[in-house]
Amino acid sequence: MKKHQSGGLLTLLLEIIALLIIVVGAYVYVRVNSDFLSQVLPGSSEVAVVTSGKCGLTVTSHSPKSKVGFPLVIKGVVDNSNSKADGCSWQMFEGQAGIAQIYFKSNDNEWKKIGESKPVIAENWTSVNSLFSVGLNFNNEGVGLPNSTELKVVFTEENASGMPPVDTYELPLILDTTLSRAVTGDKTAQPPSESMSLTLYIQDKEIAKTRDCGVTKKAIYQVPRTSAVVDSSLQILFESELSKYGAYKSVSVADGVAKVMLVSENTPEGHPIGGLSSCESSHLMSVLKDTLIQYKTVKSVELYSPKGKILF
Repeated sequence: MKKHQSGGLLTLLLEIIALLIIVVGAYVYVRVNSDFLSQVLPGSSEVAVVTSGKCGLTVTSHSPKSKVGFPLVIKGVVDNSNSKADGCSWQMFEGQAGIAQIYFKSNDNEWKKIGESKPVIAENWTSVNSLFSVGLNFNNEGVGLPNSTELKVVFTEENASGMPPVDTYELPLILDTTLSRAVTGDKTAQPPSESMSLTLYIQDKEIAKTRDCGVTKKAIYQVPRTSAVVDSSLQILFESELSKYGAYKSVSVADGVAKVMLVSENTPEGHPIGGLSSCESSHLMSVLKDTLIQYKTVKSVELYSPKGKILF
């Protein structure tokens, strides 16, 4: 009797050991292969993105032929550090890395535009490396594209010179209507909820060449949604259009006067801002005034350094 009991205990012990080996082995397999499994298992929340691009522009937020809904925000990076090896580079200018336009494939296999083209916003366009983002949208209720419609987003680099060639990159996508959020208002393209448009005024350089340095024109920038529109406008202007005049620090608005504080009384090159030429000072102040007086709280603009008001 004791012999049978000891044999049964030994069998049970062996079964427990075998079960532990299976459990531990399965755990090790999953941990080792977690990166692979996250890409192939349905319902995985960490699907790897296959980056793609051309001439220094790389999309990092969406793989080619991803299923997407709208509004849609596409993000990536412009890296021109390997432009010689690539044989091309992606141009950026005044805060933009070009424009993006949505197309859909019609029943007759033709690619047709849909929605409005939008600026590709470069966070640091003066650098060889810059993150970018662009918000795209259209109202499918007014178009009626079926689910699984082939789409593509065509990126066109910023061409400040106006001279060819102009590089483009096409990102193929698939429409998934279940991923779209409701669009309210009219049937024109609306910015995504994560971003908003800012209207800035920059120098009209063609007119400035021959006639008036203070003439400005509108420029639309897509930025993260914010209520601090005056501060956001100034950050963009001094990172792009006005970067040669000074470094922006802060702004205060009281009694209709926007007091713009710069980091120093000197330009980045070390020259006094108050000693700018008449053309340069006209450019600087007209851009500031035309941009800021569009806001109801601003009636005039004054420029300050830590030493006091800057006079021209």
